[in-house]
Amino acid sequence: MTMEKMHEHDNLSCARGSSYHPRRGPEELIHADIDEDLGVRRKITVDLQNTNGGLVVVIGINPSNAGKKNKAGRSKSDRTLTKTSRVMHELGFGRLVMVNLFESQTSRTENIDFSTKINLGIHRELFDEADEIFVAWGLEGRLAPAIGEAWKVLAEYEDKLWCIECNGRKPLHPRVWAYSDEYEIVPFSFGAVSF
Repeated sequence: MTMEKMHEHDNLSCARGSSYHPRRGPEELIHADIDEDLGVRRKITVDLQNTNGGLVVVIGINPSNAGKKNKAGRSKSDRTLTKTSRVMHELGFGRLVMVNLFESQTSRTENIDFSTKINLGIHRELFDEADEIFVAWGLEGRLAPAIGEAWKVLAEYEDKLWCIECNGRKPLHPRVWAYSDEYEIVPFSFGAVSF
């Protein structure tokens, strides 16, 4: 199956001078589905403020603290959500939804509650609606069983799957994305995962 490049930019240098930030603006741009009692976040949606832009879904490892409310009652962002939002905004998308392999909300991957692993099949309706899906769970080998299960669902959407690559390593987690020509947007294929 061949995919045509759908992006105006093929690398992340497009976002180098971006002023977009998901927590700045007159209205609430971040909406999170969080269960505080269970310590899980099911998904987070960001209005990217591109009126005619489509929907992009990004799949990460686990949710951090983004989406929790600050003292003023507005949803917080974090480095991962800000970088992801900035790049997707510059690519022209209008709405970003982030989901994860695990719903355990923690900023440190060693603290993930592995019992919160989800079946990505619960997001099929979202994947069907998405214009593109970015895989951004990083290169951690200990996630291989969860990634194998994810493939069972994502194989149906292979024509929409993308990731960020640098020096042949992919799919990179947003915390390591850099706004340079070396970080490229490439089609994602499960046969090309590198740990």
